[in-house]
Amino acid sequence: MKIRYLVAATALTLASVAGAMPGDDSAPVTPDVAIARAATAMNGYTAIFRMTVQAVGHVRESIFLDSEENYRDPASLNIEVRKPAIAALTELAGGNVDSLKGKVILVHGTARRVKVGASTGGYYFQTQVAIDKLGDITLAP
Repeated sequence: MKIRYLVAATALTLASVAGAMPGDDSAPVTPDVAIARAATAMNGYTAIFRMTVQAVGHVRESIFLDSEENYRDPASLNIEVRKPAIAALTELAGGNVDSLKGKVILVHGTARRVKVGASTGGYYFQTQVAIDKLGDITLAP
């Protein structure tokens, strides 16, 4: 009985942690893979993500770098660069973060499925990666 409990507890622990572990540290993950894995991972999906910035958005004290032109598109991986990293991101972008549109970036972080309120009173889900320090985002070579 104790062994079954131990095996079951170990399996549950591994399953809950597995969602936060990168599948393959050697290869960056594309937005479609990140979105699929984040949708099923309770604690998000941690990896290095590679994407082309299709849109840049400015919302309150954050800058969003989106993999699709429409940030509401379920296929869009949205990178939220928070206030502590904005100055460094601006410097990386040569003074204008909007110039990142069309550039390929690498982002290390955790993709999470986030519930977002819509102006119609409803809500929808986005897959977001929050960045607080610039070291987690670079331009791809």
